[in-house]
Amino acid sequence: MVNKIGVPLSAAMVLMFANTLACNASVEVGKQPDKPTGQEPALQGEDDGSCVEGDDYEPEVRWEGHVENGLVPIAAERIRIQPPGSGDGFVIFGSGPKLPPPTDPAKAYPCGKDNADFWLPGYPYTILNSDITAHRMRFTIWLQEPYAPWCELQTANGTSPANCSAFQCSYCTCSDGDCKAIYSQKPVSAVEDGWYARFDITLDDESADGSVQGLVPDISASIGGAVERVRLYPAANAE
Repeated sequence: MVNKIGVPLSAAMVLMFANTLACNASVEVGKQPDKPTGQEPALQGEDDGSCVEGDDYEPEVRWEGHVENGLVPIAAERIRIQPPGSGDGFVIFGSGPKLPPPTDPAKAYPCGKDNADFWLPGYPYTILNSDITAHRMRFTIWLQEPYAPWCELQTANGTSPANCSAFQCSYCTCSDGDCKAIYSQKPVSAVEDGWYARFDITLDDESADGSVQGLVPDISASIGGAVERVRLYPAANAE
């Protein structure tokens, strides 16, 4: 969907709107297992078991390069893309160790950080809705994907997680006593359907050049907002 407003919001503005509107989200993506009850509010700065140190996650990829735009944080400018093939394709921003899954619903994820990071460095975002040919690849990624397991640990209070105060709580929605990350196969509203980034890249043997829309979330649309240029080259570790 084309953004009718065309003005990307800062993380602070997104936080303001998300906290106001997230309680109205009611997207159904399938019933989840029962969740633990009675947790305290998610706290900032406490280790939730996902604080890991070690080498950066460096899986084999076909393309690597950068995003050209001052709106994208430096940590996310590096980009690596492995198109779908024998397995799921993925996109990685920046660099970082591979995170373990969340285990404590009472603490913000990852690493107890209560913040509005829209990209987790080193996380392999699954490529969705791909249309890839010899000369072009188009696909989307779901920016809230890393938080899906954490949302599933939450306890429902109507349509929102109970006793949840971290920013990441706005990524979750609840229904029929179960919670999950906000997701829709036909997204329209960012708050009710989730945030997505859409890639459109032209390929040749030695380089790939194209665009990505939605890396800077816009509260008015699930896929919309600023368009950044993506420049890629064959990855050093590609076969």
